Amino acid sequence: MGNDLANSRKLEVSFAEETENFTIKLWEHYDSTDPYYIQPEHTGTINITKCLNILTNTIQLEFNKNVSIVDVGSGNGYNTNIVDSLKNVDKIYATDVLEHTPTFYEIEHMESSEAVITYITKCEILMMISPAKNYMDIYAINELEKWCEEHSESRYLVFIGEMGASDGSDGIYKYLIDNEANKWEEITRYMIDESLDIFGGPCEKELFVLKYN
Repeated sequence: MGNDLANSRKLEVSFAEETENFTIKLWEHYDSTDPYYIQPEHTGTINITKCLNILTNTIQLEFNKNVSIVDVGSGNGYNTNIVDSLKNVDKIYATDVLEHTPTFYEIEHMESSEAVITYITKCEILMMISPAKNYMDIYAINELEKWCEEHSESRYLVFIGEMGASDGSDGIYKYLIDNEANKWEEITRYMIDESLDIFGGPCEKELFVLKYN
């Protein structure tokens, strides 16, 4: 039976209702021997080359200056290193709850909410490339929203992957994209790849650039 992308994206975020905050250390939820979390040694989890020009142009239009990025769930840093090569990216603070070998970028070992708390004052953008389905994306976004509200400032989210289906937690698509109540504004959305998943269902890898106002 094929993966129903449309139904996946109708799911609500449920984990947020089970706890008052998102300070639980993510590595308590990981099994480092689980094949789901093992990244191919010499590649990224997704080919991002098709969206690099779009991302560069979006950064230029939105900021008209170079930016810094906090990257959560960086994995082995393969794609982090590619984004760091963009002409208008000054610095990426790359973090991951797991340690990977080999690595293609300097990765700091920390969970996603801690990464946002630590680095968002230095960064304009929170980035997630093909995040795991373990609520690390929700943790990070929750902390980003709280920071923006407390400081009355805007920040951006760059999400690359099949949001709310094979990439990211259940409910993340409905929360960010299909939710009139939130403060996320869609700046750019670009299709990277349309194909069939291993079950024969639709698979859509996209670049999302969102702004929290």
